[in-house]
Amino acid sequence: MANITPKVTIYLNGSTVDVSAYVQQMSTRRGRSRVMAHTQAGSASLILRNEDRRFDPEYASGSYHGGIDLGAAVKIYGTVSSSDKQIFDGYVSQWNVKYEGPNASVVQVQAIDGLPKLSMISLESLTDASGDKPPTFAQQTSGARVAEILDCYDASGAGSGTRVWPSGASYRTIATGQSTLQAKETKGNVWAELQKVANS
Repeated sequence: MANITPKVTIYLNGSTVDVSAYVQQMSTRRGRSRVMAHTQAGSASLILRNEDRRFDPEYASGSYHGGIDLGAAVKIYGTVSSSDKQIFDGYVSQWNVKYEGPNASVVQVQAIDGLPKLSMISLESLTDASGDKPPTFAQQTSGARVAEILDCYDASGAGSGTRVWPSGASYRTIATGQSTLQAKETKGNVWAELQKVANS
């Protein structure tokens, strides 16, 4: 069996930094606990060694002083035979420095994935691929509906803009689905609408 080496990167001081050598403890959680439950936001918890105070945002001589921010990108991989397999992709939600003695310090980092952001976006503010605002969805399978919702974009762009969710195999794996949904115009919350599709 191949050995799996954890790799953790955090966006600090304007660049992506590999902090794997400082990781003392790590855990991730994502998905749902049972088939009939709704999917919950994924989360990650890290404990970083901080003896030299490099991860202390208040230490002016620290390596990353001025560049430690809530919302910074966090990525966790399992490296097998020099190939990185992504386990978690999210953002820092908490950064807590703890001192346990004159030369003993750790930083507890909490991170969440992108799902909570979907609950803060109203479909009414978005435009679909055909240019309709709010989006109008045709009769389609549940998988196609999920893809269309995620393909909606910020209506401030002229025919293009920031997608609700990135495309590509690293960010999406969408099945065809087991039901056909009726055509509709919707103005609801993106996450709530996705949950309706899941319920169907």
